[in-house]
Amino acid sequence: MYIVKGNYIFFHIPKTGGKSIYQYFLRRNMLEFAGEHVQYTDFFNNRREIEIMFKNHEIFLIDSMIVKDVDPRTLSDAIARARIEKEEQWQYFLKISENPNKNLKNYNLLTTIRNPIDWYISFYHHGYSMPNKPNSFSNICKLLSFEEFIAEFVEKANIGLYTKTVCNFILPIRINTRAMVKDKEKSYIYNNFDELCPVTFLKIENIKEEMLKYVPEICSGSENDEFLHINKGGEQKNQESREKYLDFFEKSRELLLKKYDTIRDKDKLIFEKAGY
Repeated sequence: MYIVKGNYIFFHIPKTGGKSIYQYFLRRNMLEFAGEHVQYTDFFNNRREIEIMFKNHEIFLIDSMIVKDVDPRTLSDAIARARIEKEEQWQYFLKISENPNKNLKNYNLLTTIRNPIDWYISFYHHGYSMPNKPNSFSNICKLLSFEEFIAEFVEKANIGLYTKTVCNFILPIRINTRAMVKDKEKSYIYNNFDELCPVTFLKIENIKEEMLKYVPEICSGSENDEFLHINKGGEQKNQESREKYLDFFEKSRELLLKKYDTIRDKDKLIFEKAGY
C-alpha cells in the first residue's frame, strides 16, 4: 500500500503490476508512505508488526531511487537521509491510524487489477518459483500441479482465490484464503463492496489510458514511458528457462480458457467491478 501526495491511497495487490506503479510514484517524489504488503486492515490493527516490517526493510533503502546511483563515498549519508524519510513516512501512517474510519474518507482509493486468467497463471508460477515459507502459498504451489491448484482454489471454492486476495488487500475485513466463505459473509461482501471500499480499479493491461482517464491530476505532464508496465514474468535467467516459462504460460492459459465460465462465476466480483 502506498499513500500518495494529493490524498490518494494505492493498494498493491500481488501480481497486478503494482511495483511499476510504485516506481512511478517514487520517481516523481509522490510517496507519503510505502509498504508493499501493507493492507487496508493494517490501519486498524497490527501496527507494531507493520512498523517492524516497514522499518527493517533494507531493500527500500539500498535498492530504491532514494540511493540509486549514489556516489559510494556518500552512500552512508544517503542511507541516513533515507532512514529519516522512512521515519517521517511511518509517522504519516500513524496519523491516519489514529482514526482510520474518519481519516480514510478523505482519500481516493486506487489499485491496479489484472485479467483473472493471467493473474492465476502468474500467481501460481511466482509461488512455485519462490522458496518455501511458513503459511505461504509457495508451499502449496510446489505440491500441486497448476490444474490441481485451480481445482482446489477456484473450482471447489465458492469465491475464487483472486477475489479473496483482492478483498483482503482493499477491504477493512479479512477472508480466509484457504477455506470456504460462509454464504452470509459472501453475500455481505458482494452487496456492500462499494461501501466497504470505494476503490477505483486501474487495468494494468491499459495502464496509461486508465491513469489518464481516472487520475489525470497525478499524471499530467508525464512522459509516455512512465506509464509503461513491463511484464517481467518471462524474464528468466537464460533463453531455455524463458522458453519453459512461455510454454507453461501458453498451456496454462489454454487450460483456463476451457474453464472460463467457472472462473468468471467464482471471480464474478472482479469481472464485474473491473469491467473484464
